[in-house]
Amino acid sequence: MGTSMSLSWQLVGMDEASGALLLTHPDLDWDNFPALAISLLDEWELALLQQDSGADRHSWQLTFEESRIWLHFEHHSGCWLSADDEEGRATLRWLSRRYKD
Repeated sequence: MGTSMSLSWQLVGMDEASGALLLTHPDLDWDNFPALAISLLDEWELALLQQDSGADRHSWQLTFEESRIWLHFEHHSGCWLSADDEEGRATLRWLSRRYKD
């Protein structure tokens, strides 16, 4: 386990049913999600539109080029990217191919 691995996000896989991209980061928890999420946005060239945090979930609306997607984090469920429409799901499929390694 190298040091560089702990510094960045990893794509775990894609939930085919929902089209969500499952993400992980070794240091991810509720308190440091905002800082780590900003590093993901920088790394993946995503733009932040809106942040929302509730009692048990962070939900951030993002854009990649013209597509709108969502970044979610729940303490017990993990972290994932999702989309509301087919254009967003196509973007998630493209991102999954780009960042699968």
